[in-house]
Amino acid sequence: MSMPENPAQPGPAQTGPVQPGHVQPGPARRGSPSRSTVSPKRQRAILLATLGLLLAIAGTYAAFDEWSTAAGVLCGGGLVLGLMWFAGWRASSRGVDAATAERVFSGRGDERDKRVYLTTMAVVGYVAFITAALLPAAVNLGLDGDVALGSLPYLLITTGVVTFITTDRRT
Repeated sequence: MSMPENPAQPGPAQTGPVQPGHVQPGPARRGSPSRSTVSPKRQRAILLATLGLLLAIAGTYAAFDEWSTAAGVLCGGGLVLGLMWFAGWRASSRGVDAATAERVFSGRGDERDKRVYLTTMAVVGYVAFITAALLPAAVNLGLDGDVALGSLPYLLITTGVVTFITTDRRT
């Protein structure tokens, strides 16, 4: 028995209109459909490319006799790369039991993890926008400029951490 050319006509797999409350059988879903997995080979390639970029930036600073800046780039960038590698390793070894932050920063997050991350970044952006408008006014009212700019990273990091934790617990 062959299938009819027009899909609107009932055939062997389709016997009439779908009744309310009836669920059409579909493909079986295993796990989270949008959970992206990056192959270990690609992870190593990205890590090595980033490490090479970090060394090139530090080498450029060192070539212009900015040794302390080059050391800061190597120290800070190396620390960030090490923490991201550790989070990725932990997320891959723990699988489903990995924390939201581990899955987000290792690139293995699902829809919920990405929504938590995007909400956090939206709130941090909003606070940065408001702060960028208020800090010049505060400087004009007598606040020291160095204090204003020095407090900005701490304000944004604290906002990000608090928002991430709050959003993660609520969803």
